[in-house]
Amino acid sequence: MAARRARAPLVRTLVRGPRRRARAAIAAKAPYREARELERQGKIKEALDRAMDAYRTASTPVTALEVGQLLAQTGQLVLARDVLRGVALFPVSPRESEKGRGARQDALALAATLDARIPKIALAARPDNVDLRLDGRPIAPADATAWQGLDPGTHSLVVRADDRVCTTINVTLLEAEARTIDLHDTTAACRPEPPPAAPETASATSPAPRVSESPPALAAAPPRDEGGEPLRWTGAALGGAGIIAIGVGGFLALSAKSDYDGVASECPSRGCTQSAYDTRESARSRADVATVVMIAGGALTTGGAVLFFLPSTSGRSTVTVGVGPAGVRVSLALP
Repeated sequence: MAARRARAPLVRTLVRGPRRRARAAIAAKAPYREARELERQGKIKEALDRAMDAYRTASTPVTALEVGQLLAQTGQLVLARDVLRGVALFPVSPRESEKGRGARQDALALAATLDARIPKIALAARPDNVDLRLDGRPIAPADATAWQGLDPGTHSLVVRADDRVCTTINVTLLEAEARTIDLHDTTAACRPEPPPAAPETASATSPAPRVSESPPALAAAPPRDEGGEPLRWTGAALGGAGIIAIGVGGFLALSAKSDYDGVASECPSRGCTQSAYDTRESARSRADVATVVMIAGGALTTGGAVLFFLPSTSGRSTVTVGVGPAGVRVSLALP
């Protein structure tokens, strides 16, 4: 008898659950019918309001399908897709009607169709220590490079740093459009302003500079002899290599700039197409290489000129040339 009394609340809960859902489904019929009638009259906004009432009263495949269709008609594709995807989580009742089973399949099919229509954006080269807000919603650093599904229309991306707005990018998206917004150029806008330089004042306690009583004697230049010819040849070789490097670097720089500017029409302020973004990334890499090559060429040319015009010395001189990522080093050991 005690065990029977303990099972009684559980039995009542199991019985009341289906009854509650049945009563909710009956209560949702009136707003659902009104939504269908308003939709036939072309009053989509009013129809959506009544369909949402029916969906909140009883979340079924039928009411979810109606809400998803009306949301799609008003351009709210992301919310429509999410509502329709939720139908897959609804429990399947053994007594589900033929209309309910058909609505379940139609909802999932429409969700897949909307997923292909939803435009997407991705953010590239996000600067450090900045806050991004898309339509007022913050974007975490981990989500910046992921595709963000948005409704068609105009959206606002605000870049903030140190409680100030660096820049605002307005993006207008069409259905099924994919855009990559390159934030590389926002680094300069978000860079903090340097503090004003303090005027330099002479310290009262600083010691006065020592003045030499007599100027140092100038060392006489050693006479030139034939031993300087190897230095001239080395200097000429270095200078020629430097000129060639400068030419190669200049060619790479011009080529990178041409490719970068060539996709300007595909990279308005609202973002780049994927192919245009890839082209600009390649151009930036070539521009970096061109900078390194031209710096090395300038160093080679300077070192060659120094060796070429250096006065010759008697005896044997040792010249060491080193080329590395930091530049070119020329060492001259005089006898």
